[in-house]
Formats: sequence, C-alpha cells, structure tokens
Amino acid sequence: MSEGFRKIKRSRFGESIIKSVIFGLSLGIFILTAVIFILHRADADLSFSFYLLIGSGVAIISGVVLFLLLNKSDKALARALDEEYSLREKVRTMLAFSDEEGEMIELQRKDAEKTINCLPRRGSFVRRFGAWIAAFTLSVALFVTNAVAISLEKEPAPPPEEVIPEIPFAISEFQVGALESLINTVRTSDFDTALRLEMTGELEDLLITLKQTNTESKMKKAVIQAVVSIDLMTENTATYKRMASALAPSADGNARLFAAALLSLNGEGFGENIAPIKDDFTNKTVYNEKIQSFASDVRSALAISGVDEADPIYIGVLALATDAEALLARGLTNMEAFGGEMGKIFNSVSNTVGVSLSVHHSNKAARDLSINTLIDIFGISRDELPPLLGDQYPMITLDPDSGSKDENDREDSGGYGEGNEKYGSNDEIYDPFGENGAGYVPYPEAYDSYHKAIVDLLNYGDLDAETRRMLIQYFLRLSDGTTKSE
Repeated sequence: MSEGFRKIKRSRFGESIIKSVIFGLSLGIFILTAVIFILHRADADLSFSFYLLIGSGVAIISGVVLFLLLNKSDKALARALDEEYSLREKVRTMLAFSDEEGEMIELQRKDAEKTINCLPRRGSFVRRFGAWIAAFTLSVALFVTNAVAISLEKEPAPPPEEVIPEIPFAISEFQVGALESLINTVRTSDFDTALRLEMTGELEDLLITLKQTNTESKMKKAVIQAVVSIDLMTENTATYKRMASALAPSADGNARLFAAALLSLNGEGFGENIAPIKDDFTNKTVYNEKIQSFASDVRSALAISGVDEADPIYIGVLALATDAEALLARGLTNMEAFGGEMGKIFNSVSNTVGVSLSVHHSNKAARDLSINTLIDIFGISRDELPPLLGDQYPMITLDPDSGSKDENDREDSGGYGEGNEKYGSNDEIYDPFGENGAGYVPYPEAYDSYHKAIVDLLNYGDLDAETRRMLIQYFLRLSDGTTKSE
C-alpha cells in the first residue's frame, strides 16, 4: 500500500471521529432538550441523574453508529477515491495487486501513487466541518433557550388563604373590675414578697394591654402569655419541687417518702408526714442500715438538685441526713435515749422545712388563684393553654409498707374540685335551669349555669357598685377554692 493512500486513510479516519463526536453531542443535547421540555410540561419531578443518563446515552450511541458508517475499509476508501476523482479504478487496481510483483504491476503502482499525491486538498476545516458545527451550535442554542424559558416561568400563585374575620373585643366593666380585684387580692396576699411584686406587675401590665386590645385573638394571646409568665415565675421559686425531683429516683424508700412529703406542701403536717422515717431511724433492728442508706441517697440528690445551699429545704434535708449520721456515730446503746435525740432532730427539721413549705403553699395558691381567675374572666379553656410547669410533678413510688400514699393519690372528701382544694360541698340545691328541668342537684353540677347567669348579669345587667363587688368577690373565692383545713 502506498504512503499517499495511508495519509488519505488517516485523514479520513480523523474526520470520521470529529464528525461522530460533534454529531453525538448535537443529537444528545437535542434529545435532552426535548425530554426536559416534555417532562416539564407534564410536571414530572425527576432527578438530575436521569437527565444525565438520557443525554449521555443518546450522544454515545449515535456517535458510535455514525463513526461505523463514516469510517471506510481500504477497499471502500479506494472505490470512493476512484469515483470522487474519476481515476478509472487506478486506486482499486493498486490495492488489488499490492501483494504481487511484476514490471507492469510496478508501473501501474507508480502511476497510481503519482496520481494520489497529485489529488487536490478536500477544502478548509470550515468547509469540511461547518455544517456539523452549525448543527451542534443550534442544539446548544435550543437547550439554553429552553432552560431560560423554564427559569423565567412564574410559579402558579397559591390559592388565597381563607381569611378568618377577627372577632372584635372590648374589655367590659365586669372584666376590668374582676381583674382589678384580682390584682388587689394578689397585692395584699401573704406570700413570697419578691414573687408577689413580680406577679402583681404582670397582672397590672396585662390590664393596661387589654384596655388597648381590640380583637379576641389578641386578647387571648395576652392572657395566655400572662398565665405562662405567672406559672414560670412561680415555678422558679419552687425549690421544694426541684428537691423532690432529685429525691424521687432514690433507691432508699425513706428518701422517696421525704420527696412525697415535700410535694404535699403541708407545712403544718410535715412532721406527721415524715413520721414513718423517724420510726425506721429508731427501730433497733434496722436503724443503722436505714440511716446510712437515707444519708447516702440524700447526698447524691443534693448534688443534682440545683437548690441553693442557703435554701431552707436544702438545709433541712441535709441536716436530717448529717445529724442522724452523727447521732449514729455516737454509739448510744440506750434506744430510749437514742430515740429522744432523734426526735429532737426530726422536730428541728420539721420546723425548718415546714415553714418553708407553708410559704411555697401560699405561692402556689396565689399562682392557682391568678391563673384560674384569668381564664375564668376571659373565657379561655384549659385546652387553649400550653402545658404549665406548675401542673407537672415527678412520679414517686413508695414502699408498700411505708404507711403513706403515692404523692399523686389525692384525698377527695367531696366538693367542687379535687386534691387540697374544695370549691363547695356536694350538698344538693334547687336548680331551676337543670338539663332535665327544675330539681335538686349537687352543687357542682349547677355551678357552670349559675356562673354564666352571673357573668351575663354583670356584663349587661343594671347592678349597683356594691352588689357588683360582692358578686365578683363571691366567684373569685369559688375560683380560688378553700383549703381543707379551713
């Protein structure tokens, strides 16, 4: 095979590769553009890898197919040269006898080689590849145009939200009077001074806000915020609950009993509530083990309680543990003398912690009064309130033989309410508004209808100032409740 034929073959091979690459890219981009256009109109949401697979797949397959079509064999190339340049089969003859020798064959080969070397060039790069480049440019332009058009499309406007009309609100004279009465009650109540000032300020700010509020939603938001604030500020002072939470998981049953006694908030009866602990500490068969176990768990609880060391609750709990251990270390063998000394320790602790619990009870009573009155005055249900910290207590499991109830077992001796508050007796009264007509019903069942009637009367009735004040005070006391000791 002549050198000239080899050069032509290499040139044509290179052209085939270039044309195949350009054609593959052009067709791949064009098909990708069409797919994107169609799927976008169909609101299909496919991943980027899907589009990449489509475009690259079409480009590779079409490029390979075109290359196989364009890249000619030696015989096909010889035939093409003869036909293209009218060489009267010189190239094909040279190729056919390339492996043979002879004088006539050598003359024909030289003539064919001379003819091949004299063939004109096939034209410039632009002439040979211009149409292919133009097709590639057009496909890229279509792709860019489609992409820009998609990016400029406006998202369909969402349907307009349903506008719920605001319910107007204007604070009534009854609500102002009831809130002012609550503020005065809190201001003059006997509980923690700092908490009282803080709670009073919160209620006064609420009254100012509500006088400037004109919609029910804003009113409820303001009242609920005040309720949450009052709950939080009271919870911040509730060191008895933090101490009880630290003692609740103790392994020692007496430590858990002490926690339950704290949660009872019974200052006067605190000594009686922890009497079972004293019995264990003076029981000659188990007192050594009981005191050491209690002291160990108390020290662990104090370390994680977060209660200040100067707090009476902290002082009382620590004193009971350390003083009982100190008494044990003295080694008294006379159990009567030992019991007398232990009694002094328990009396001191009962006084220290009991006084503090009485203050915490007053704090909680003021908190409950404020919250119950606010939601009552402004018609807010409990379901509208977020979970309140003051309503959450640690679960305490007591030993079956401890002689005490679970701290969540509330005594119920009748009345409108549960736990340590009574809102009225269960005595039957005559109710003319009963569901089944007039008749005698337990007082709690008639409370709601009575209260609604009084609220309507205060809002719209013609009452003198003294009668209005008495009615407000009456229902405030019902909302607050009376302690069982009263």
